Amino acid sequence: GWGWNQEAAKKRAENYQWNGDDMLFNIGAQLHSARSKSAAASRMQLCDNFASAAKFWGLTVVLATIVEALMVVTAIEAGSPTMAAVWGSILGVFFIIGLMVSVKTNDWTFPVGTLISIVCAVSLMGGLIGGDLLKQSHGFVNSEGKDIDVEQMAISHWGIYSWAAGTRVDTSTVAKFNDVCAVPIVKQTQVGTNYNLQAVGYWAVDKGGCCSNSPPDCDGWDEEWKNGINWYMPDRPTAIFVDTDYDIKQSEMYAAIATVNGGSSANGPVALVWSNNAKGKMQGLYDTPAWVWLVLNTLLWPLVLATMFVVGTFGSCFCVRRIRCNQPLEEWGMYMSGGCPNCWSELEIIDE
Repeated sequence: GWGWNQEAAKKRAENYQWNGDDMLFNIGAQLHSARSKSAAASRMQLCDNFASAAKFWGLTVVLATIVEALMVVTAIEAGSPTMAAVWGSILGVFFIIGLMVSVKTNDWTFPVGTLISIVCAVSLMGGLIGGDLLKQSHGFVNSEGKDIDVEQMAISHWGIYSWAAGTRVDTSTVAKFNDVCAVPIVKQTQVGTNYNLQAVGYWAVDKGGCCSNSPPDCDGWDEEWKNGINWYMPDRPTAIFVDTDYDIKQSEMYAAIATVNGGSSANGPVALVWSNNAKGKMQGLYDTPAWVWLVLNTLLWPLVLATMFVVGTFGSCFCVRRIRCNQPLEEWGMYMSGGCPNCWSELEIIDE
C-alpha cells in the first residue's frame, strides 16, 4: 500500500498507467477517452466496448436466471430458511472466489472473476426475496379446501377456503372488539334468522371504518363470494423477508367473536378474511411482486450496481483528496460513474 510504504509507492508510480478505458462499465473513462480521439476511432471503440458489455451482461442474465430458478425451487420444496442457508453458503463461497480471480488476473478481455461475483450477488438478491414470496403464494394456493359446507364441523387449516354455493355472511349479527368486527358465515337460508351462534364454525372478520357502520359494509359482505382466507396457523411456511402477519391480529379476531357467541361449541371457531378471489389476492400480494423483483433485479443489475457504487464512493472521494487522486472536483466528476480511478501517476508523492 502506497499509504504505508512511500518508497515502494514512488517506484510503482513511475511506470503506472491508469487503463480505466478498458473497463466495461466505466462510463466516465469511456467519455474521457472519446474526447482525445477522432470521431471514427471513437465510434469504433465505443462499438467494440458496447459489444463486450452486451456479451458480459447477457451471460450474467442467463446464469443468474438459472441460479434464481434453482433457489425458487429450493424455497418451494424445502422452505425459505433452508434455501437461504444452502444457497447463501454456496453463492457466498463463489462470490469470494470470483473476487480472488478478478484480483489475481489482469485480463479485461473477458473478466471471468467479475462475472462469477456479479452472478452470485445478483442471484442472491433476486432469489432470496423472490423465493420467499413465491413460497408463501405456493403454500396458500396448495392449501385450499374446496366446496366447504358451513353446516358441517368446522375445519381449521391454514390457506384458502372455497365455499359451497349459497354461502353468505350474516351482517344482522355483528361482533366487535376495538376496531375489529366479525360476522357469521352461514347458509343463505339462515341469514336474518335465529340460529345458535355457538354452533357457527366460520366467521368473516375485518377492521376499520367499515365496522363502525350499521350494518357493517366491509368489502364483499353484501355479496355471495366464494372464498375465505385463513392467515394464521402454525403450519404456515416460515418467511425471511415477508411479513406473515395480516392487518388484523389473531387475538383481536377471536376476542371479537367471543363477545357474541359466549363460548363456541363448534370446532374452532375459524376466523377468515372474506374474498371473492383468494388466488387473485395471493397473486397481488406475493406472485406479482416476486416476478417484478426477479425480472428487474436480473435485467437491470448494472444500473443497481452503478448506483450503489456511486453512493458508496461519492462521499469518500468528495471529502478525501488523496482518494480522488488529487484531481480537481470539476475533473473528477467525469470519472464518478466508473468509481474512483487508481491513478498512481497523478499522486503528489512523485513530485516530492
